[in-house]
Amino acid sequence: MEAAAGRHLIIEYHGCDSDVLDDAVAIERILRDAARAARAHVVACVVHPFSPRGLTAVLVLEESHLSIHTWPERGYAAVDFFTAGDPDPELAHEVLRDALAPTHSERLLLRRGGRLLLRRVPDVASSDEAPAEARRSVYPPTGDETDTE
Repeated sequence: MEAAAGRHLIIEYHGCDSDVLDDAVAIERILRDAARAARAHVVACVVHPFSPRGLTAVLVLEESHLSIHTWPERGYAAVDFFTAGDPDPELAHEVLRDALAPTHSERLLLRRGGRLLLRRVPDVASSDEAPAEARRSVYPPTGDETDTE
């Protein structure tokens, strides 16, 4: 099996503080902290607020990108972190999770640039506290990795 060109981490954060999700300065700081924790190198940052609420922020990295899209009215944030090389997107997740303080979240890790492998990782603070729809998987219930070729 050939080596992956990169890892692509997609994260769903639910039950976040709506004020944090609507704070452009805080979100930029959180993304920069997450990139630093992952050992990624920031080239540029763009934060675009929406009216009446919410924002999109993107860090362009030497190794690829880290982005977040927020819906404060839902307490929801969608994060996308693609990285090539050494940065570890799971380390970024730890910073994001601590800063956004979701009631529950889910991660999907894709190995990119070769045979596509998926690894769905539920990340629920307490399975009993998460709503049923957050506990249901839309992916095949397999082991850590699913070969999708």
